[in-house]
Amino acid sequence: MKRTMVVGLMVALTALLACNKDSGGSSGGSGGGSAAAGGDAIGVKECDDYMKKWNDCYKDPATKAAMKSGYDQQVAAFKQAAATPQGKAAIATSCKSASDALTSSGACK
Repeated sequence: MKRTMVVGLMVALTALLACNKDSGGSSGGSGGGSAAAGGDAIGVKECDDYMKKWNDCYKDPATKAAMKSGYDQQVAAFKQAAATPQGKAAIATSCKSASDALTSSGACK
């Protein structure tokens, strides 16, 4: 339950950061494709859908690069949680919430 709450908080933080980022700023990171685009799926439909949606939403390379670190941490947490059947069941809801937060953040237009 605590892990689900932590992942949920990470999702909310990422959504908030998405609202506050402008297209200038960070020069770090490659800003390349997401793990889903690279074929590195989590194995939970909601999470794999979220990963694809995240990659499709951030068109601006500077914004994508600025958001990439938080996204990578989020995906790592999802993968760790998905290591067990109980974890897979728990993160499905978190990934759905992350996807919904991404849509409501305005990042996906």
